[in-house]
Amino acid sequence: MPPDTSGRPYLLIQRLTPRLAAIARLVARTGIAVMYLQADETMRQGDGLARLAASGVRQIDYAQLRGFDAYGHVKLVSRLATRLTDRLLPETAAALAAEAFPPVDDRTRKVRALFHDFLSGHLWPASSLYTAADHLRATGHRCFVWPPETPSAPLFLRDVMSWPEWALSCLLTAGAVLRNAVSRLAGRLPRRATTSGPAAASPTDATAPASAAPVATTVLMFPHQGPFYGPLFEKNQYYVDDAVSPLNRGNVLHIEIADFLSAPTRETVDQSYRKAGIVPLYLAIPPLGGGPGRWIAALKRGRAAGLSLSAALIVEILRARIERARASLRPFGNARMALLGYEYLFPVWFAYALQANGLRIVASQERLLQAFLPDRAIIIDDYFVHSEAAREALQANRYACIGAMHVVGDVRTEDLARPVARHDGFPPGYDHATLVLDWHSDADPAQNAQNTTNNWANNISFYRDILRLARRFPRCCFVLRGKNAVWVDLPALADVRAEVGSLPNVTVSTDYSRPYIAYDLAAAADSIVARYTSLGDQCLAAGKPVIYHEGTVTECLLASSIVDFSPYPIMAHSAAELEALYTRVVETGDTMPPEARADMIGRFFAPPQPTAPAKTAMRAKLLEFLAEPAKAG
Repeated sequence: MPPDTSGRPYLLIQRLTPRLAAIARLVARTGIAVMYLQADETMRQGDGLARLAASGVRQIDYAQLRGFDAYGHVKLVSRLATRLTDRLLPETAAALAAEAFPPVDDRTRKVRALFHDFLSGHLWPASSLYTAADHLRATGHRCFVWPPETPSAPLFLRDVMSWPEWALSCLLTAGAVLRNAVSRLAGRLPRRATTSGPAAASPTDATAPASAAPVATTVLMFPHQGPFYGPLFEKNQYYVDDAVSPLNRGNVLHIEIADFLSAPTRETVDQSYRKAGIVPLYLAIPPLGGGPGRWIAALKRGRAAGLSLSAALIVEILRARIERARASLRPFGNARMALLGYEYLFPVWFAYALQANGLRIVASQERLLQAFLPDRAIIIDDYFVHSEAAREALQANRYACIGAMHVVGDVRTEDLARPVARHDGFPPGYDHATLVLDWHSDADPAQNAQNTTNNWANNISFYRDILRLARRFPRCCFVLRGKNAVWVDLPALADVRAEVGSLPNVTVSTDYSRPYIAYDLAAAADSIVARYTSLGDQCLAAGKPVIYHEGTVTECLLASSIVDFSPYPIMAHSAAELEALYTRVVETGDTMPPEARADMIGRFFAPPQPTAPAKTAMRAKLLEFLAEPAKAG
């Protein structure tokens, strides 16, 4: 839904429930424009959303918000979490609060990072809504946000709420607490038996308990949802071939934290491990004991340290999480190293627990852009990063608690050195082959409307600009490839698919039967045109000409609002800029002179080293670490 231009005020709602839908309809009748971000499943059945729209209650569609900052929610979370951390847990209070945590190096700083991460997690669900409200207000619209009905909202979101919004939030929170109390009380009342016979067996968690884990393991790996990244590549950067090495794949214990896996995700992860021939351990984190007395004592300790009640509660929640995580890790007394498969998705509090148990945490940087995200909390001992630019950005982040950074480059760049013939996988008979890396499209229209970046409108705009290039350069061929090819069957993109089929020099790669197909196409291509993606970065590091196309229907910045590779000509923000850069590639072989490319690679990517590529250099370091005396835990 585009912003209303009649001057009517807006009411924005995070999640529309049947109760809120009734309120929303009444409000819409007064002339207020009502928009929501998500709707309960019950509201989406049949023509429920269409009937809501007919009554004046419509879903927010970010593709209709001209000039909207696609990464604004990321920046908002960072800004609020940093402000709240400084307010609730200043340095002096953090030093006292840290005494309740198990000892690790630089403990006070890490406790503040834990605190910041906790706040970020609670701010994240409402961040897109408040970013939309900020945008509407900045463009001259009056806007009221129906606050999320969560206990933390009055505290954590106070800085982005007006006084009436905050007052309503307090009332809604009080009501929710009262309803929960009544529900618990009702649950304790004796109930009349309605069935006879033996009691039905209660479902049990099939997750293997931690005690089932082999205790002789030296190296633990937390791949994050399986050993493959979808159909793209295998997370094999740490393994060595030596059968007796602790880093041999067969000697590494692969662990998934069971608490974070839904049943459908668990099934997918199981399939991934079976495909790789790996038997993982699903680690169950034990429940927290202690009862109310524990929390009362914790609040007293927090108050004695000068903390507010809310800060004391957060500190105790974090301390309890770490205590439980440490308990789950006790069977691995011989483990000395923990390898992370996706460092920015690994729980920070679990990383603290690993360090408290004496394990050395090692990670390779998964994405260059993540180093530039503002104030993202992370705890790692040894971090193998892409470049000096990444190291400098991380050093400036006060919540990045990293023991040592080793600049080795992107560990997947060498996957582009696979033996592939030029233009292999591309239509034959063309002078120049371009791999086009797109962003995926969600099949669900409601989910699509919530996407600030990869929504249908932006993706259609991207494809049309590529098709315009294909017509302009008939001697060049283009292969479209992405995370998946769901978009080719979506009715909303049917016109684009038909247009692709009408051009002989454009095809869509739809084979996802094995990993590394995208890497083989990239290796065979003469150039890359892409939405921002890690494979594009790896092609840049390998010396291939890459153009990141940032053009959107809302005329906003995408990844370039986080990192723009300035001053190097890599980003295009319009169809005209894309054509100009692509013309330069076709005519000269690159978007920039050789000297500038060498400078760019030296700045943002460690230059490829034929004698010691990134994986080889990192593995050698890991073996050195394992040869050092064990840390006490």
